Amino acid sequence: MAPFTPFFTEVLYQNLRKVCAGAEESIHYCSFPQEEGKVVLCEENFRGISNMSFKISLARPALVFKENAIVALYAD
Repeated sequence: MAPFTPFFTEVLYQNLRKVCAGAEESIHYCSFPQEEGKVVLCEENFRGISNMSFKISLARPALVFKENAIVALYAD
């Protein structure tokens, strides 16, 4: 994919540019966006991140089991 990514992003940008006034001529001329301030982690976001981490920790053993089962299946 790496050789095609710059061309793909340029095509996407050119299509978006049709609906955005004042956009740069090419994605490659755009600068990185500047930080607008500190990111504040509110209570709701913190609970969401904690919830996501908990679900990942529950799913990880199942994924390891699945990977080991696939390896065992093809090992014979």
